[in-house]
Amino acid sequence: MTAAPASAFQADHLPTDPPPLLDGRLSDLLAGKKILMTGVTGFIGEQILWKVLTELPETKVRVLVRRKGSTNARERVVALVKKKIFTAVRDAAGGAEELASRIEVIEGDLPNVPELPGDIDVLLHCAGDVSFDPPIDQAFLTNVVGTKALLTRLIESVTGPDGTLTRIPHYVHVSTAYTAGRRRGAIPEAAHSHDVDYEAEMKAALAMKDLIEAQSRTASQLTKLRRQAERLHRQAGFLTTAEDTEVRRKEWVAAQLVAAGTERARSLGWTDAYTFAKAMGERVVADLGKNIKVSVIRPAIVESSLIHPYPGWIEGFKMADPIILAYGRGSLPEFPASPDAVIDIIPCDFVVNAILAVCATEPEVGAPEYYHCASGARNPLTFRGIFEHVHKYFSEHPYGTGQKSAKLALWEFPGAAPVQRLLQVTEVLHGVAERALTYIPRSPMTRGLAAKLDRAAASSRSCANTSRCTRSTCSPSCISSTTGRSRCTARFIPTTPTRGASTARRSTGTSTWSASTSRRSPIPYGAWSRHVVGAVSAARRTASSSRCPRARSGRTSSSRSTWTAPCSARTCWRRTCGHGSPSWASAVGCARWLA
Repeated sequence: MTAAPASAFQADHLPTDPPPLLDGRLSDLLAGKKILMTGVTGFIGEQILWKVLTELPETKVRVLVRRKGSTNARERVVALVKKKIFTAVRDAAGGAEELASRIEVIEGDLPNVPELPGDIDVLLHCAGDVSFDPPIDQAFLTNVVGTKALLTRLIESVTGPDGTLTRIPHYVHVSTAYTAGRRRGAIPEAAHSHDVDYEAEMKAALAMKDLIEAQSRTASQLTKLRRQAERLHRQAGFLTTAEDTEVRRKEWVAAQLVAAGTERARSLGWTDAYTFAKAMGERVVADLGKNIKVSVIRPAIVESSLIHPYPGWIEGFKMADPIILAYGRGSLPEFPASPDAVIDIIPCDFVVNAILAVCATEPEVGAPEYYHCASGARNPLTFRGIFEHVHKYFSEHPYGTGQKSAKLALWEFPGAAPVQRLLQVTEVLHGVAERALTYIPRSPMTRGLAAKLDRAAASSRSCANTSRCTRSTCSPSCISSTTGRSRCTARFIPTTPTRGASTARRSTGTSTWSASTSRRSPIPYGAWSRHVVGAVSAARRTASSSRCPRARSGRTSSSRSTWTAPCSARTCWRRTCGHGSPSWASAVGCARWLA
């Protein structure tokens, strides 16, 4: 890839004093250290815990885990180490209980953090709300209020009776590469420049829930929701109508909180409440961590592992998996994105290696260090590149066999505008079908039509979220090292970048992110539209043939669709380009850090 001109990186504004490289193996540098971790039950935290237990035997590990229902924190940790990823280290320890005995469990939650031990060397905070369309109060409660509470407890634990610090711990904060928001150009490894008051935004976000809850209980809003419920459940009786009205009220509150977060974020230069809250969390860290050592890590889109614990490891069915599987099954005929838009993906094991390497650093007190962990412009991956990889794989390894194998679509990438128009038409057709079904007599055919309509609505909602996520455009570039080499690596071993496999080193090129489209080819009607059109036609035929008006009762609340897309499909591409899509390079992500 051709290197970008030096002027593109705003060299005068880049850091000129990178911290020294690590000298030695991480197993030696972190030996005897006491590390307290949050978020170990999550995707990244789970692999960090596995890496510490497997490769850092002399490191003392503590975890902050919340109680879940009747299961206490200790039981959750025992269940965690029973997972497949811990098989080898669990067998070596003699069982799950024996392995869990190496882990000191502290029961607590964010923001309800208990008192912490006073001998913590490193506090690694990688917990947080990872929903990309969160209600604004939840986004701030976890990512801002929770971070503030955790840092406050950490400082309290190392403060003596006279108010002075008895030790200087190292606080490592896992953020996201997309806290830069809609900024363009070179994004340096430094604090983002803005004058947003995180205290004021935090108070307003938490107060928003009470405000919207009060609005949802006004006479005008309740009347509107009740009439919607009556149109669907009039024949079922008053209690069913009342129950559905309350369900609709809660759904309305949740939707309004999401909209409030999105609009507030966009008004200040971020794309959604998630990145906005994460950026405010970084300000909390910089503000409260003035007297301790602080490091902030900003990973891009974290995907499945490249090497460790084994190629392709990922916890759960998330990230790009739903989209890839849908394509292999023939259920995704088109995708609303620009083929040349860059999607910055970094393998999970690279991010874990980077995080643990940062834990071994010694930043200056009051001078936070920032680390970007991404593939950057050195090794860009575009949507067309992803399509080519996935298409090639399923061509060689079909999802089904024989007659069950699906015909693979050839994406033309029409862009968001045609998809948005189609979705608007689909929404209108869905509404017509919903009303038509209320006049059809109850029968097995009616229930079948209702089920088809519900599935079509879910598919349409999922596609709408995908379309909305691919509409952001920006053209930032990545930064280059002033020394020309990766910094803060433990036994760094260079690797050759290849398309489709992210490297995690400091980059020297630029990349352009764009979700606009240069082609305006029409998008074919998908399965969701065919279902809706078919349901409408069948409903009209059945309704016209029904002779008894009293027999035309609507569906009960048990068969009403909630119209909610699967979380996996919604979160997968929200990471892609809905966060400002900057292109960063990493300093510490080599997958061979223990070589």
